[in-house]
Amino acid sequence: MKIGIVTFHCAHNYGAVLQAYALQEVIKQEGHDVEIIDYRPDYLVERYAILSVPKYLMKNPYRFCRSLLGRLITLRARRIRHLKFSEFINNRFLLSSKRYKKGDCIDPVYDLYIFGSDQIWNPKITKGYDPVFYGDFNIKPDSLKIAYAASSGDGEISSAEINLMNRAWTSFHKISTRETNFAQQIQKITGRFTYTVLDPTLLAGSELFDVIAANSAIEKPYLLIYELLKNGHMRKIARNIANYSQTGIINLGGRPSLKDLNKKFIASTSSPEEFLGLIKNANFIVTTSFHGVAFSIIFKKQFIYVGNMKTKNSRVGSLLDRLNLKNRMVFHSEDIKFPLSEINYKEVDLLLKREREDSHSFLFDSITPGRT
Repeated sequence: MKIGIVTFHCAHNYGAVLQAYALQEVIKQEGHDVEIIDYRPDYLVERYAILSVPKYLMKNPYRFCRSLLGRLITLRARRIRHLKFSEFINNRFLLSSKRYKKGDCIDPVYDLYIFGSDQIWNPKITKGYDPVFYGDFNIKPDSLKIAYAASSGDGEISSAEINLMNRAWTSFHKISTRETNFAQQIQKITGRFTYTVLDPTLLAGSELFDVIAANSAIEKPYLLIYELLKNGHMRKIARNIANYSQTGIINLGGRPSLKDLNKKFIASTSSPEEFLGLIKNANFIVTTSFHGVAFSIIFKKQFIYVGNMKTKNSRVGSLLDRLNLKNRMVFHSEDIKFPLSEINYKEVDLLLKREREDSHSFLFDSITPGRT
């Protein structure tokens, strides 16, 4: 059986590339012929270009000039980061021989298509309905389509987009999502049972990532900030925890920024392997990222997730609920009380083991011929 994965593998984002790698490796370890369909739509490629400036900033001359100046000053750091991600993508992924852009026809050479994980069903990212991420293209008559841990993020979906999604979902053999509430939404729309499964990084576990995690260059104890989504309370929370525990702070953003230029260690130029090393060797993690939380759990780290009162926080909330870790989500610096309670990873591991078994069963019951 030839399996093709459709996901955000070309996004220069730590969570995106590591979840794609995890799903590829989990399937490969079971002896299946798998590759990632090398679909690189312009809206993803341009988003992570070395000198990209968001189009909405062009409407405001002041913000455009300020943004462009910042990107020019950090150009060297951006180039380093871009090269490291390109190296990871080219060397660690089993890519299809053909690369596709939006509008191209995907060659019908696969027996099974897996869509996910990541926010492939978030229309804010895909600029509306992108048929490729819904399998809305020609496939062999006997081929199957399944969704594994697909996510819509916390964005709203229009009725027009829902109609297109519903039409596409009817052609799927099985559907699973990363968030409980999104699974319920799909089930309500389609009338079909929709599963909730683990993100591929959590499905794979630490064994996979221990092998590729780079050794940390930092010798002293540190608290790691991984701030993918900006949050005004984050820095104060991190400073308070670092002061209490008497550790330094390392800041890892989603991309290089002017704040990094004064630092001897520019964490934002880290490769995916170096990102793993920073998480693995941190004493404490404060994050606004779903995958910041996921890798904190994978490496059994004490962590705090800083939520946003204006959003649903459903991606992280669903995971924390299932692992009985909802108390690790805070919204204000006043929510932090010392001494901090410690995560009991013996309890978490028991819950995570059950979730892994269920997620593994869903995936391979969908893939393996003769299983239901």
